[in-house]
Amino acid sequence: MKFFIKNLILAAVLISPSVSAFERGINIHFKHYPRDSEFYIQLAKKYGFTSIRDDYPWQLLQKNGKDFLLSGNVNKVDYLFSQKHQNISSMLILAYGNQKLTNFDYPRTEEDIDNFVKYVSFTAARCKGTVKYYEIWNEWLYGTGIPFKSTPPDFQVYLKLVKKSSEAIRKQDPNAIVVAGSINPFKEKEREWMDNLIANGMLDYVDGISLHPYSYGNPDMSMRIPENNIKAIDKYEDHLKGMLGKSIPLYITEVGYTSYNGPNGVSDSQVYQYMQQYMDEAEKRDFIKGVWWYDLIDDGSNVKNREHRFGVLNQKLIVK
Repeated sequence: MKFFIKNLILAAVLISPSVSAFERGINIHFKHYPRDSEFYIQLAKKYGFTSIRDDYPWQLLQKNGKDFLLSGNVNKVDYLFSQKHQNISSMLILAYGNQKLTNFDYPRTEEDIDNFVKYVSFTAARCKGTVKYYEIWNEWLYGTGIPFKSTPPDFQVYLKLVKKSSEAIRKQDPNAIVVAGSINPFKEKEREWMDNLIANGMLDYVDGISLHPYSYGNPDMSMRIPENNIKAIDKYEDHLKGMLGKSIPLYITEVGYTSYNGPNGVSDSQVYQYMQQYMDEAEKRDFIKGVWWYDLIDDGSNVKNREHRFGVLNQKLIVK
């Protein structure tokens, strides 16, 4: 009965129609789930999410370094991105290295970037009119998706990647919304990196900055509360306005809490409660265009593995 009531509450609150264009999004890992993609799209819609975010990796689309082929698990995400789905939008992450062309490393040279842009152009042409948002790379500073320790290239390399990728997307689909950055604004190094990108013209090529403002492990305990996390984003927005003299659209493409049994973990019920509180607070800000929560379903069953326990739903698809 407890779980049944929770499901009803979650559905009732999330499905309530919004009067604004604010996205209540969710991250889904289609490639790793056992059932067909339509099942998970309908599951996201059932709980009132208005947008789905997933990656469309370069390596999976161009395994031999030459031909763009749809095979294996990439078909699961292709189903999301290459077709229209009623009452739900999609955010496609363009990212990660290629075994044949970069040895799985970052694009570093002009040739690497040009090869990456061919993948971007192919993707944007295939998904024209069906993908609403493109995010150029995912957590560049962290090496996410790079299978070995590798120092990220200079910010100028990322800037070139963003510029050329954005131009390729615009050529194929002028109506697409393009975002970049995926920084945690609470970390000085990442703010400075973004400041350099902005100072060198990145905002000429994108429609907004993407943020990953995780704070569940912040040493300032007050920052672990959703309301204070959003207030800290207010301060970052003030910083940007100070630089630019105007507001810049911000897209929170990843944020969440883990309910694993370890340091900085929260209870199962807090994952759901914090998601609601966070989205409600974010929607009050005109400059925040959406939140894509991380993530829909627990990625594993090990309660001591932090990465296994970010889901709003457990692996039995029951709301925590």
